[in-house]
Amino acid sequence: HRSRNRRRAAMRSSRLICALFVVVALLCVRAQTNPIRGTVKIDVNTGATSRTPAGAESNGDGGGGGGGGDGTGAPLDLTDVEIILGKGEDVTTVSSPSELMIRTLSALPVVEQDRIGFTALMDKSKASGEEALEADLRSLWEVRQLELEEAMAATEESADFLAALIKTLKSHVDSNRADDETVLDALNGLEDHLSDMDMARDFHDALGGWPSLTNLLLPTQSLQVRAAAALVMGTAVKNQDEFQGWILEPVALSLSTDTTSEEHMHEEAALALLTHMLVKGCTTTTTTNQNGTTTSVTLCNEPTLEESDPVGALAMRKKALYAIASGIRQNPHTQSLFLSLDGLSRLEHAADAEAEFAASDKHKKRPDHSSLWQLRLKLATMLADWITEAGSCDWVTDVGECGVEEGTAASGGRVDDVSDVAGLAAAELRSMRWCRIMAGAMDASAPQRVHEKALQALALQAPYCAAKDKGERDAGFALVRSRLDSLEALYSPGSERSESLDAEYMQELNSLVAQCKEALRG
Repeated sequence: HRSRNRRRAAMRSSRLICALFVVVALLCVRAQTNPIRGTVKIDVNTGATSRTPAGAESNGDGGGGGGGGDGTGAPLDLTDVEIILGKGEDVTTVSSPSELMIRTLSALPVVEQDRIGFTALMDKSKASGEEALEADLRSLWEVRQLELEEAMAATEESADFLAALIKTLKSHVDSNRADDETVLDALNGLEDHLSDMDMARDFHDALGGWPSLTNLLLPTQSLQVRAAAALVMGTAVKNQDEFQGWILEPVALSLSTDTTSEEHMHEEAALALLTHMLVKGCTTTTTTNQNGTTTSVTLCNEPTLEESDPVGALAMRKKALYAIASGIRQNPHTQSLFLSLDGLSRLEHAADAEAEFAASDKHKKRPDHSSLWQLRLKLATMLADWITEAGSCDWVTDVGECGVEEGTAASGGRVDDVSDVAGLAAAELRSMRWCRIMAGAMDASAPQRVHEKALQALALQAPYCAAKDKGERDAGFALVRSRLDSLEALYSPGSERSESLDAEYMQELNSLVAQCKEALRG
């Protein structure tokens, strides 16, 4: 709860601080003959002014508009002082606190003027033909200053809180501690805060927390820590092009307790570690730095962890896929690296691992755990998004290949990068092998939400589901049609599943089944 309160206060502070810049801009003053440098304070209760000159010693600098003294209350003569306004605005001489407050509050966003009551006050003044009372203006001004003080305090508190969390992450990575409770608490706090874009940017840019977070994806960490780190990463990049590039950044990995030995130094992008988390065994990646030096690293997921905690392994892969999907959606640069990492094959490994667990005795002991089917749900969503990004084909060959007119990516012409890269992925995702993977998510025991997403994906695949080998093609079509027939019966009126479903939703599912059947060509 404290974490959420900090986040709400900080989100409110970001809006107030935007308005603060307006206030500061309007309170920047200068003498016409001698510019005033430093901090100028205006007491709206008395109209008294004081300043602290920039870089002044205790004896102060008395120049500028008749002001002087030590900066702790020396009065300033405002006779020849002007407000410096925004570009293109008229310059208005401020001769009274009321005029200064009106000018300042008028520069706030309209919604803020309405909220604090300034609009109503000025409308009342205009209607009566009388100037707004200085006491009323002072009341609004004082409330506003208190809000700004609270907003800046909340921002500073959030920055300190983020820094403390990052310190916890770094300490856990550097010391190779086995105690996960502290770092998991820190990751939970981060995930809550980094849903705010400004905080995510500060976490990465100003506070430098990304390398520590990336190192928590390594197989030297527990399944729970890796899953939590992937969730934070997915929340931080959240489909924003500005942030998605973070998962491409090389990060020095803590692969050994001997951090001073060059043979252990290796840099890897977070996306490479996330794709590694999808497989059961080992993966090897090779990178070349700016100096042309090539290094390789082999990472292995511990088999005993898979065996002792298969549910934890499924949860980890689900979180990794969430982070991957957040990082590559509509982004050709991250998509390209994902494909070069053999990402589609690793997605297959993840889907196979989930299916294997679903059929095992271990699953039968825990049939309702939350991770089962969730990976294929996310996989179906990701597949549909990617095929949609690639666009449609102008025709389909007998073996399911996508035919396109001249001038498109597939024919060597120029198109936008997103469609170009997505087209490479879609060519694979439309294959019979991937049609069968989507059909695998249509098991009768899966929730209807999984069925819905798998049907939506298969509807995009179905016109292309084919294989050059006739035996493979016939077997694939038989499996896909069998699963569609099962769903058709499952969602028919009077079935056991239909009793708990809305009639309109059930009709929607049956329409998707019919659409897939009609689109299949075999």
